[in-house]
Amino acid sequence: MLLGQVVAISVASNLFYLALTLSESHSPSSKMKSPPYMAPPVLWISVLISLFTVAATPFTTPRTFLPNLLVMHALLVVPLVSFTRSSALKQGSHLVIRLQTLYGLILALSFAMRLRTSFVAITSLPDYNQSPQAFFFSAWEILHSHPAQSSIGWDVIWTSISFVIWISTRPAKSVDVPYLLLASPLASVGVTAPYVLLPEERDDESKNS
Repeated sequence: MLLGQVVAISVASNLFYLALTLSESHSPSSKMKSPPYMAPPVLWISVLISLFTVAATPFTTPRTFLPNLLVMHALLVVPLVSFTRSSALKQGSHLVIRLQTLYGLILALSFAMRLRTSFVAITSLPDYNQSPQAFFFSAWEILHSHPAQSSIGWDVIWTSISFVIWISTRPAKSVDVPYLLLASPLASVGVTAPYVLLPEERDDESKNS
């Protein structure tokens, strides 16, 4: 997340996928039941507030856009300032929630935001109700309508391509891969990534049943 502040998210995410791939290939397999992963308040509160700043971005004014953007980026480092190892957290601790619950909330909120932004984007295109070719050219023109729009837009495209390539090579959740390959470009990485990265506690439980 820190690297993503100085380079494109598509670059930072690829390095993140590489780190995950190397850590998975060197992690020893264990049949012991692992305790549930827990998220401390400083983590889940920061994540949820940051999602609300993302949702509020289209409604900001020239006066409130920059403060909203600064809050969004500042919340990235808050969990790092007050870091607590997940192994030291207990399920009954004050305001601690399961990491699976946090990922579920991220998935639901991201999906709601995706529906809203997709509807606004489609209805704002001048040729959205005409041929697919006209729709594509309108979207292409908007993508290159401004240098900032082009930079962010292409970063999203390359991030989506990188994510699809990564999940296509993962052995975990192989049954879901075809669906994720189709859903990621349409639903966005923000919706499908929380499901892919969800801690697989249920798999550990099934091994011991």
